[in-house]
Formats: sequence, C-alpha cells, structure tokens
Amino acid sequence: MATTTFKQLKNWFARHIGEDDYTGVDSTGEALINDALKELSSRFPFESNKKVGSLTVAGNSATLPTDFDYAHATEISVYSFSGTTKTEYRPVELDEVSKFTTGDYVFAVDNENDALKSNVTPATLSIQYYAIPADLTSNTATTKFPVPRAISTLASGYYWDGVEGEEKRPPDKFKLADTLLEQAINRNKSARKFGLRYRQPNLNSK
Repeated sequence: MATTTFKQLKNWFARHIGEDDYTGVDSTGEALINDALKELSSRFPFESNKKVGSLTVAGNSATLPTDFDYAHATEISVYSFSGTTKTEYRPVELDEVSKFTTGDYVFAVDNENDALKSNVTPATLSIQYYAIPADLTSNTATTKFPVPRAISTLASGYYWDGVEGEEKRPPDKFKLADTLLEQAINRNKSARKFGLRYRQPNLNSK
C-alpha cells in the first residue's frame, strides 16, 4: 500500500491556500491537515486504518484501545484462542450480553465506558478494529490513507472557511474533497464485492 509523507500533504495544502510550498504551512495548517485526515478516515472503513489488538478481560469487560474509532464500531471482529483453536465472537446489543450462556460467545461495544463487554471471560481477547489516525508531526511521517489529495483539499476547505469575505474564497474545496473520497469508496466497495485487493486511485501524479 502506497504511503504519503506529511511533507507532501503540506505541499499540496500550501498550493491550495496560495503558499509556495510546505515551508509556508504553520502549526495551524498542520492541525487542519490532521483534522482532515481524521474526518475522512471516519467516513469509511479503509483498510489503511485497520489494526489488530489484544484486550485484557476482567469481569466480562475489557477496555478498548485508545485509538478505537467508534464511527466504525460495527465493523470490528472479536475472537479468542485456546491453543490453536480460534473462537469467533458474535456482536449483540449491549443489554443482551448477559442473556447468553458461556457457550454462545457474544460481545457488545459499551460506548459510554469505552469498553467491550462479553458473556465469557478468557484472559485475553483479540480485536480487529479501525483506528483513529495518529497526528502526523514530522515531515517524514507517513500515512497510508488511500486518497491523500482529499486530505489536503479538505484541510484547505477548513482554512478558507475561516477567511472573511466571500470574494476571497476559491471553488468549493469541501465538494472536491467529497468527490475524491467518493471515488475511492466506490472502488473499495467494488474490490470487496469481487474479493479483490483495494487499488489506490492515481491521485499522486503531481
């Protein structure tokens, strides 16, 4: 999967706001880029944000990872191992967890308490989930987000949204970012439908 550096994102963002290159992007601009990355990641469960973690279970409850993205809570999978035997857990409503016997292997996400509840108590549970991207801080930091141009475009939309005077604003950056994202989502859905690996749109040509 291709990667994009923070420096590249800042270069693209700079051009959107009338700067020459990444050196014209201050800490506020960097924050807008990271905000855009998080926002776009929340809109679709892209493979680039998928992670696997291990949860320690105590009293039928386990604390979720700190980067757990609740926007994609219905897309997670939970399982445990006994030796080499893998047991898959089935999602149910939170108030139904206690109604199942220990042989049913169910779980639910407890949003209020940032926890995962289960009707059984193995020492650990494995979870495959979608993570909120960590902030990019150095120019060499990278992201695997499949539509990097959408990140800088949306970030510039945030920037221009804060500029007073309609005459100063360029064409709608929000709409352009949505278009780029929609193209990637459609390709991703098609790839999943036919069991194909997601292919990144050619948005890094410049």
